[in-house]
Amino acid sequence: MAYLNGITFIGGLGNVTAYTQKGSDKIILRRKGGPSRAMVKNDVKFAVQRRYGQELGGCSVAGKAIRMMFGPNRALADQSLCAKLNQYLLQVQRRDTANELGQRAIRLSHMPQLLAGFSLNGKASLFDLTIRSTITASIDRDGLSARIAVPELLPGVNFYPADNQSMYSVTVVLGIVPDAEFDAELKKYVTPLWFDTTYAPVMASTAWLPAGVPADAATLEIRFPQRPPELEFSVMLSVGIRYGMFLGDGTVLQTRRVGAAKVLAMG
Repeated sequence: MAYLNGITFIGGLGNVTAYTQKGSDKIILRRKGGPSRAMVKNDVKFAVQRRYGQELGGCSVAGKAIRMMFGPNRALADQSLCAKLNQYLLQVQRRDTANELGQRAIRLSHMPQLLAGFSLNGKASLFDLTIRSTITASIDRDGLSARIAVPELLPGVNFYPADNQSMYSVTVVLGIVPDAEFDAELKKYVTPLWFDTTYAPVMASTAWLPAGVPADAATLEIRFPQRPPELEFSVMLSVGIRYGMFLGDGTVLQTRRVGAAKVLAMG
């Protein structure tokens, strides 16, 4: 992979394409080539490749549901989460031995702990480097609820906030993640019909606190308002630290694209 330095352009130029990606300020160069889109779509030589591509599309469907369930913590991601989530979901998909290649299901509910600790940041340990004491959590799957214990935070001891940030808040989000399966009639991967906009993630957070002052331990409780009609789902609890600026009217404006988040627990 090559990078541009001193010359700036985006798009195609001859047999080279230049593009950027989230989490990097570099312009990436890639040589054009390979089979045409029509060949990959129709040629019998690419039949197996099409099946793998179809399964990758299934991971994208499942990944979209996961990203939605990060709720407000998704704004703390400093990279594209699609490819990173696909790496995990492909491992789940390969566990399906009942369906043929190209139609294997993504049943995260069979191994939800795979995503525990998943970082929304390019630096995998960014959240743990910010809050260096353990945040404990317990999930009640039957009650669709969680209880989170945030330890006492002492700047310079177990708490290292981002530079030049005056206020912070610890935020937890509870969401319901459905499995994804191939629909033979529609010829594509889908999530269950019950999974619609009524299953929005729920959030709880500490008050906005000054970053340079010790903060007492806090307990957060959160509950999902409705139960899915099926058992094939996972309960996902993510935690994030967001930063903000104190305004003159007494409110705090959250700072964009600054913070850290991870999946705290799954159930």
